Amino acid sequence: MQTLVQTLARTKVKTGANPMAGTTFGLYRAEIGLLAVILCLLLAIVLRDMALPSIVDWAGFAPAIAATMAMVALGAFIRARRPMPQLAAFAVCFGIFTGFSAVIAIFIFQMFPFQRPTIDESLIGVDAMLGYDWPAFLHLLAQWPAFGQMLAWVYAAAIPQLVVVIVALAFQGRDRALHRFLWVGVLGMAVTVLIWHLLPSLGPSPFHDIPVEAAATIGLVVDADYASRLMHYATEGVPVIRPGVVIGVIAFPSFHMFMACMGLWFARGTVVFPAMALVSLLMIPATLGHGGHHLSDLIASVFLFAALAVGAARLLPDHPKA
Repeated sequence: MQTLVQTLARTKVKTGANPMAGTTFGLYRAEIGLLAVILCLLLAIVLRDMALPSIVDWAGFAPAIAATMAMVALGAFIRARRPMPQLAAFAVCFGIFTGFSAVIAIFIFQMFPFQRPTIDESLIGVDAMLGYDWPAFLHLLAQWPAFGQMLAWVYAAAIPQLVVVIVALAFQGRDRALHRFLWVGVLGMAVTVLIWHLLPSLGPSPFHDIPVEAAATIGLVVDADYASRLMHYATEGVPVIRPGVVIGVIAFPSFHMFMACMGLWFARGTVVFPAMALVSLLMIPATLGHGGHHLSDLIASVFLFAALAVGAARLLPDHPKA
């Protein structure tokens, strides 16, 4: 790890550059905009919490949310008071990334139970036309147990891989790329949640008899118990939204695949790109199998990412006009 950090640090910010240029209280406009999104979302959650049958365990979520905001404040302070722009960029962007992740998780669970029928049967039909069948894919993975088990680790690495990209971009002084990275992630999750709200889906696991032996062989993440919880949330709701009940629930589009695209695209030009390329490639079978996703979930997320990445590149160019 020390060697990696030293390698990343070799690319420095231009000598003589003023790290406070274009900032307000140590934050760039793109970062302030992201914080505004988080605060507006938090306000919406509080208002929904007062109106919905389910309640939010604020005591359980508050420490994590407060810690992420403290990280942003620390980064802004470092940028304003200390000659360590790379560390400041990491602290601010990591805080925003984790803060939004925590807040959006609460918002997602406030949408249970579903008010519309799921589209999973239709997606299963689309998959069939494409020649894909989830239980058959699990049987295929079970023929290579070590590979199938490794994919469970890959699936769990979706968020950590993005943290690695944040570290790489921050230590190379690529603040603008970090801002594009964050905005693509925030808008991607927002659009994903909107689609999921309008067209609810849970993935194929609740609608198939999961092959028990194959699931046990590869240590399936979205197993029968997981599928049962998904269906319970969709039909009965979540009486108390607390950290312990938060699991991955969105199927279409797949945000795991969206994050894999983020890791691959934004790692370009960094020393971690080869590793990100490998992880992103392995994330495809990992998301299909362990994530309990339709093939169409992954296809939709790739198109969504491409559209947002192009938009972010145009709205947040490398050399913005003053």
